[in-house]
This record gives sequence, structure tokens and C-alpha cells, in this order.
Amino acid sequence: MDNSVQREKQEGESAFIIQLYHNYSRLMYFTAKKYFDDDPQECEDVVQESILKLVKRTELLKSLDQARLTSYVVTTVKNTAITAGIRRKQKVQSTISISDLSEDLVKDSTSVIDITIARESKAELLHAIQQLKPEDRILLEGKYYLGYDDRELAKAFATTPANIRMRLTRVRRKLFRLMQETEVMER
Repeated sequence: MDNSVQREKQEGESAFIIQLYHNYSRLMYFTAKKYFDDDPQECEDVVQESILKLVKRTELLKSLDQARLTSYVVTTVKNTAITAGIRRKQKVQSTISISDLSEDLVKDSTSVIDITIARESKAELLHAIQQLKPEDRILLEGKYYLGYDDRELAKAFATTPANIRMRLTRVRRKLFRLMQETEVMER
């Protein structure tokens, strides 16, 4: 396909998406608001993410009649909102304050010795993590701190979920070895 034909096709698709947004934006925001009534910014994010998904399906959308197109748009926004809600919930669940962590540590510990051992273990872990390659630290942070699943990590690292699982296994082993080395050096 030569450049002028390709450019005309892109311009036609752009015009179609702009018209789609013009026709359905109120319905899209209404649908997103059902899931994020308390957060207008989240509604905006859901609608924008939905538009990006719809752009990828322009050819299909052009072939749909009005009723199916409306249903497709609403379903896309609904699924995007549900996914965003899950990510939001995971983020809230995986985020705890340091003061909460230290309070829980004090409540759960039965002695000063337990507190000291726990602090030393955390220090060893932090020291070992700092010795990892940056991409390994990012992988661990994504998995255990941000709560991403293997598919999300695979997308972020441009690889497969199976490869992510293998990399995580290797990084955990390496981290364990580093912690053991630190422990041996301290003795």
C-alpha cells in the first residue's frame, strides 16, 4: 500500500473515531460513572483507555450496525471500568503505611528479641534487594509490592507469562543466595 492510500485510510479511521467519541462520549462517561461515581478522574481514565481499545478495533466497529456498535462501546467501557476497579483495589490492598507496619510488628511480637530479629531480617532483605539488577528489582516490585499478575508483568516486560514466572524464580533464588551470603559475612 502506498503512502497516500495509507494516509487516507488513517485519516478515515481518525475521523470515524472522532465521530464515535462525539456520538458516544456521554454514554461512555455515564457507564464509567456507574463504577467510579466518587472519582471523576478515574471515569476520565476509563473512558480514555476505552477509546484506545476501540481505536484498535476500528475496522470491526465500522462494520457494525448502530445497535451493535452501541453495545460494543458500552461493553468496552464496562470491562475497562471493571479492570480499573480491580487494579485500584489491588493497589489499596498492597499499600500499607510504615506506621501500620511497625504497629503490627509490635502487637504481634512477644519479645524484644522477636522485634530485633524481624528488623534484622528486613535489613538483610533490603540490602540483598539493593544488590540486584534494576530490572530484577522492578520485577519484584511489580509482583510483590504493586500486585501485578504474570500477564500484566509480561506485557510490561514485552515477554510471555511463562518467561516472567521463570525470571521470578531465578530472581527469588538469587535474592535468597544474597541474603545467605550477607548472613554468613555478618557471623
